Amino acid sequence: MYLALDYGKKKVGLAVGEKIAFSRGFLPNDQDLMRKLIDLISDELVHTVVVGIPVKDSGKDGELVPEIKQFAERLQRATSVEIVYENESDTTFSSHEKLKAAGASIKTSKAEVDGLAAAEILEQYIRNVQ
Repeated sequence: MYLALDYGKKKVGLAVGEKIAFSRGFLPNDQDLMRKLIDLISDELVHTVVVGIPVKDSGKDGELVPEIKQFAERLQRATSVEIVYENESDTTFSSHEKLKAAGASIKTSKAEVDGLAAAEILEQYIRNVQ
């Protein structure tokens, strides 16, 4: 099972799947995040965590990349799962657009966008490894 993370300073979007990605919403980026992710990895029998990395149009890493990689390395040490990185450019924007097209309210969009962005990251990764 794969777990995808759309890491943000306030929230971390989640998605799981093997051939199809399923949004699992988000977790607050707080002191309980690591423990909750470790539990999720164990419960879902996750073997690989796909971490979204923001890449600018210039091809350079976004400013949050060092923090994201540091977090991912801590998670890897705590669980021994494989960590892979996937370009997450435009996944949040695309998720907002999909929710808007589906007629979701702004409140619903804000609650769902992180998990959907993680699902897009995971779908992109799955397409690339097949």
